[in-house]
Amino acid sequence: LNYIIVAHNVGDIDKNSNQVNTLPSLASKVKAGLQIKTPNCVAYDILFGCPGWVEGVIQAKAFIKAGMAKKCLVVGADTLSRILDQTDRDSMIYADGAGAAVIEEVEEEAGILSHKTVTYTSEGEAEFIVSKHRNGGLENIRIRFIPSLGKFEDLDNFESPYEFHSKMNAAANDDTFKENEQNEEDLPF
Repeated sequence: LNYIIVAHNVGDIDKNSNQVNTLPSLASKVKAGLQIKTPNCVAYDILFGCPGWVEGVIQAKAFIKAGMAKKCLVVGADTLSRILDQTDRDSMIYADGAGAAVIEEVEEEAGILSHKTVTYTSEGEAEFIVSKHRNGGLENIRIRFIPSLGKFEDLDNFESPYEFHSKMNAAANDDTFKENEQNEEDLPF
């Protein structure tokens, strides 16, 4: 293996603990667990939210295409139930699970047909806060800071992050098809 890429949201966290450990990286722990001794196998984590494993595959493909690697292990893992308030129904969707794949160079044409990765931050998307003291108590509300306005905005009447990302994913899919002169009918499945 030339690379071990582990995608996750919060790092390593023991059950019944509030201590999140991001160092050493989970990828380094995977490498040690696999007893890979060579320092030439680079192990690193990516904090990328839900599409982290897919982004890890995209990075592995880029390393292979650039001639920097012949074989990469990509792992996606999370135990979000350990950090979320399970009594809060408005909380983020949580999932516990893991999966891995080895991505390697092959002679024939194969792999990712196309991809598009985007990050939205121009309208304060990176500034979501999910709880705030209001009326003397702590309520779970969604607010964000809008830099251009210099103030916080209550998001209770706006689309949820899930709705926003679903809409943006559909737009990114359309862009990817156009950039590659393809459409959904061109997919092999």
